[in-house]
Amino acid sequence: MTTSVASLKIVLDDVEPTVQAGYQDFLEGLADPQYDRHDELIEWWGSDQFDPNHIDKPAIEQALRALAKKLTRKTRTKA
Repeated sequence: MTTSVASLKIVLDDVEPTVQAGYQDFLEGLADPQYDRHDELIEWWGSDQFDPNHIDKPAIEQALRALAKKLTRKTRTKA
């Protein structure tokens, strides 16, 4: 099955508002202790602190290397 760039853009356009709403929900939930999912979001995130302007490049690179290692196909050996 071939996916065209146009059809991929259509899918991304459909998904983007949902992602944006979820991100906004995340920000509001962490910031407001009275928010109904505040404790759940803190547990999931691991902290009540989030700075959208802070990028931990070494942590991202490490996570990507670990993911790439996990997803890399292993070569088969003939028995």
